[in-house]
Amino acid sequence: MAKKDRFNLESDIMQVWNMVEDIDMLMCEICDSERFKGLKSEDADKIANRLMGIKEIYDMRCERLWDTFIEVNQLDRFNGID
Repeated sequence: MAKKDRFNLESDIMQVWNMVEDIDMLMCEICDSERFKGLKSEDADKIANRLMGIKEIYDMRCERLWDTFIEVNQLDRFNGID
């Protein structure tokens, strides 16, 4: 197996960030899908609010992780990364 480098780390960080999009997809499924049509609106709201909270937490964690990646690798917009 080839030795991993900062580009592998960058790719892994981006994959983790996909969790935020997964939560959005789940929220849309619960709120808009015919499968959950019988769900009471107040229950759907509670679920959506909790999912939005989890989404925010993961987004903040990913931002912090990305900032650390940029700092450790001494990258900035002049190094081709924004």
